[in-house]
Amino acid sequence: MHEVDEVLRSVLRGGVLPDGAGDVAFEAPTRDWAARRNAPTLNAYLYDIHEEVARRERGAITERDAAGVVVRRHQPPRWFRLSYLVTAWTTRPEDEHRLLSATLGCLLSHEVLPAAALPPALRALGANLPLTVAVPPPESRSIAGQRPRLNRDRTRWITRAVVAALVAAVVVGGIIGGPPAARAVQDHFAERVPVPAATWKASHSGPKHDVKLAFDGYSNTWWGSGYSGNSGGQYLEAGFGQPTDLLNVLITPGASARTPQATDPARTHEFDLIVTDSEGEQHVSQHRINDGGAQKIDVAVRNAMTVRLVLHTAYGASDKKQVAIAELEFFTRSAR
Repeated sequence: MHEVDEVLRSVLRGGVLPDGAGDVAFEAPTRDWAARRNAPTLNAYLYDIHEEVARRERGAITERDAAGVVVRRHQPPRWFRLSYLVTAWTTRPEDEHRLLSATLGCLLSHEVLPAAALPPALRALGANLPLTVAVPPPESRSIAGQRPRLNRDRTRWITRAVVAALVAAVVVGGIIGGPPAARAVQDHFAERVPVPAATWKASHSGPKHDVKLAFDGYSNTWWGSGYSGNSGGQYLEAGFGQPTDLLNVLITPGASARTPQATDPARTHEFDLIVTDSEGEQHVSQHRINDGGAQKIDVAVRNAMTVRLVLHTAYGASDKKQVAIAELEFFTRSAR
C-alpha cells in the first residue's frame, strides 16, 4: 500500500503540483488536519481495501529454468483494490476547482501507471498496471467511509482505479473518490447503531445450544456447532428482512469469559463472512480473530440482506468439544 501511495504522490506532484507549489497528503481529512493547512494540498485518503475475489486463482505456480527443471513453486498473486478519496484544499473554491481540474487532466493522461514512477517491487513484475479514471462504482459495491463533515464543503471528488499484483501475496489496487466515495468517508466517521437480525439459521446446532442463542443479546448463552473438532464448513446465518447498510459485525467467540463455560467449548479462530446484498451479489471476506472477548469486524456492504459466518478453525478444538459462538451483533450508521 505504501508503494502505491508513493506512486500517486509522484504522479500528482509531477503533473499537478510542479516546482513545490503544494503538497500531497494521505491523512484522514479531519477538522484538525484542515486547520493546519497553509499551502494548496491534494488529499488522497485511503478509505477502503477489499480483495477482488473473482480474480483469485487456485493451486500453485511452477517456475522452471532454461532446461525445463522445476526450480520453485509459489502461490498465485492475490488482487486487492485500494480506494482513495481525493479532495483539494485551498483558501478559495475557485482554486480548489482548478486543482481538481488539473488532477483530472493529469490522471486521464495515464492509461497505466507510468513505469518510471513504479518502485522496484512493482517494476519487477514486468506488467502494466491499468488505471480507470472517474468511473463511479455501482451502488451495490462494498464501500467504507465518507469525508467527514467540516465547516466548509467546497471540494469535489474524482474516481480512479489502480490494480497491481505482488508475488509476495500482497496485491494492490485503488480507486480515488466518486459519488459513492463521498458516502464512504461519512460511513467511516458515522456513529454506529445496532441492527437486530430478523431471521437466523445454522447448518447444525448442538443440544441446548440452538442458533437463536447467538442472537439473543446475552453473552452467557451460546450457539454450539454440535460437532467436535474445528467444525469446518458449519455456518451461522442472519437475515435483516430489508436492505441494510451493514458497517460492522461484532462477534463474541466461545462462551462468556465471565462464566465457567468459557473454558468448555472451542472458540472461533478462522472463518469466512459472506454478505449477500439485495441484488444477490455475495461479498466474501476471510477473517482471523483473537482467542476470547468481543471483537469488531469491518464489513461495509450496501443493502445487505443476509450475513453468513462459515467456520474453518477454532481455538481449543478437540474430539470432545464443539465450537461455540456466544453472540453475533450487527451495526449500521445512525440516522441522526
